Amino acid sequence: IQALRLHSSEANIKTTEMFIEGEYQGYGDRSYGGNGYGIDLGAALSIEEGKWVFSLGFNNLLGGISWNKDNEHIILTSEFDSIGISEIDDDEYPKLEADTVGGSFYTFLPTTMAMGASYQMNATYLFTFEYEQGFRETLGASRTPRVGFGTEMTFTRFFPIRAGLSFGGKYGFSIGSGFSLDLDAFVWDVGIANHGGFFGNSAKGLSAATGMTFQW
Repeated sequence: IQALRLHSSEANIKTTEMFIEGEYQGYGDRSYGGNGYGIDLGAALSIEEGKWVFSLGFNNLLGGISWNKDNEHIILTSEFDSIGISEIDDDEYPKLEADTVGGSFYTFLPTTMAMGASYQMNATYLFTFEYEQGFRETLGASRTPRVGFGTEMTFTRFFPIRAGLSFGGKYGFSIGSGFSLDLDAFVWDVGIANHGGFFGNSAKGLSAATGMTFQW
């Protein structure tokens, strides 16, 4: 895992009637590891013997990472001109200079709020709703709200099937599906989601997750 933090930059651009040329330099720190913590907080309310469930939670309400492994000061340099820009070699630009130094830097984990509700219509169908709100634009969070709808279909008690849609947030439109293998003492959950579209060129990314629970 690497962390890169840019703390300042500068650019110079020169234009004439015949060409454009310029240079960009960014200054920052890079680290190859660290340690930290994250604290989540949530609550749920069940009414009508579990037919309705409402929840509110905060991910990373408190948390951050102290990056302190093989830290470096870096200078990122990129040069361009309107004549030679098409000839730039990907191996040459941008150029990166690094000096190994001691010390560390700290990054805060992004806090997100999630509100949810579920309705157990009968023994077969469960419907869910979720609203997610981030508080800043960063990796893993977005100020754009995300709204999701899902269903769980239990045609066989030990093998529920799940599907859902979500809109907004960092990835826009997403569609997902999954299943659970419920053997009482052992539960295995699997899910997969396409972001930005259904299949092929329309999709912009793919997410997959799995989890196992032992209970007694």
